Amino acid sequence: MKKTIFFAVLQLSFSGIFAQGVGINSTGNPPAPSAILDVSSTSQGMLPPRMSTAQRNAIFNPINGLMVFNTDTNCLNIWNGSSWKQSCYDCDFASPIIGNNGPVCAGGTLNLTSTEVPGATYSWIGPNNFTSSDQNPSIQEVTTGAGGVYTLLVTVNGCTASAITTFVTVNSIPVVVAENSGAECPGESISLTASNQPGGIYSWTGPNGYFSSSQNPVLTNVDASMMGNYLVTVTVNGCPSSPSSTAVTVNPAIPSVPGAISGVTSTNSSNTESYTVGAVSGATSYTWTTPSGSSVTTGQGSTSAEVTFGSSSGNVCVTANNSCGASSASCTAISVMPQGCNRANDNTVWCIAWTETQSGNDLCGRPAGYSGTYYPITAAGAAAHNKGVNLNYDCATNYVMSGNPTLIAGSTMSCWNNVDRWNRNAQVACSGCYPVVRCTNLE
Repeated sequence: MKKTIFFAVLQLSFSGIFAQGVGINSTGNPPAPSAILDVSSTSQGMLPPRMSTAQRNAIFNPINGLMVFNTDTNCLNIWNGSSWKQSCYDCDFASPIIGNNGPVCAGGTLNLTSTEVPGATYSWIGPNNFTSSDQNPSIQEVTTGAGGVYTLLVTVNGCTASAITTFVTVNSIPVVVAENSGAECPGESISLTASNQPGGIYSWTGPNGYFSSSQNPVLTNVDASMMGNYLVTVTVNGCPSSPSSTAVTVNPAIPSVPGAISGVTSTNSSNTESYTVGAVSGATSYTWTTPSGSSVTTGQGSTSAEVTFGSSSGNVCVTANNSCGASSASCTAISVMPQGCNRANDNTVWCIAWTETQSGNDLCGRPAGYSGTYYPITAAGAAAHNKGVNLNYDCATNYVMSGNPTLIAGSTMSCWNNVDRWNRNAQVACSGCYPVVRCTNLE
């Protein structure tokens, strides 16, 4: 019978195959008028070429409509002019819609999604040898290597539909480093800086509710309340960095003026005296200054200093200092006398006598009503300083500011200067008079 059919085909092919089509059957009936090929059988089927997907893809320049049976998918494949399409008979279900929650940040969770196909089994494959049989699988703590194409194969009743894909993007986490320009003084400015990330969105936070979206903001008119840690994050492609911190320090303000200085206000040249001042908040050191010719012997920089005096009177002063500057000075006036001389504060009168044994109230001027002690200055003492004396008329000039006291010879009234003049021998005291200078170096 097969030979008969084959013969019939050959006959038909020569007797009008192009006019009325070809009929293949065992009855001899002509083909249907609308068919170029009419194959009829109740016991056999028509078998197209069978090949794998790789063999199908190797066909050179397939013509539109070319049909093969794919042995990998057990489906008929038809070339539509640009790609192979397949019909899988029992795979008459609609392909699912798949997707993902990307872009995803590295370290986050990647969710792959597929609409449900009743009765289906799922097979996902992807980068990093990823596989899953879940309908909607997840990948925890993804890396940038997890980005790429994910493919899903859906099978129902043994029929696997064409593969469908979704592309996943995994973005890296940016890194930011925070810094600042360093401690400044109150009222000045401090710059905050963050390392550059192209396309980055910056967010700074800090003390007192501080916020800035600038990459490099500036803190102006700073004060102690603005001290503390400032945090910055940068977001690139929707992925925020870990925060980076920089500590901002504001230096103390210039200290207040120190309080009163404790110490003597009258001393001799070449003497060393101690001075102290109370500590000032915010001060890190103290600077002492002295009259001309004097110097700070020890304690410069501290609240206690020793001053060795020269011959000039003046001010001993101290300032409180820190990195932001120095306070105004606190000062005390110091009266400096020649070595061995101090201004009397007990109405003491020093007088010159003619001889070392000579003494008496008549030898020196004194204030009226004077009740203090008389201390004679001997002639020998005066002579040792090349000073001459005249009996009853010579005495040491009071209030000598420098050098040795001057011995003045003269009349009863000329022994004293105009300011400190006293009448001698308990005479009437002058207005504004005060005790004379002690001059022990003439004793």
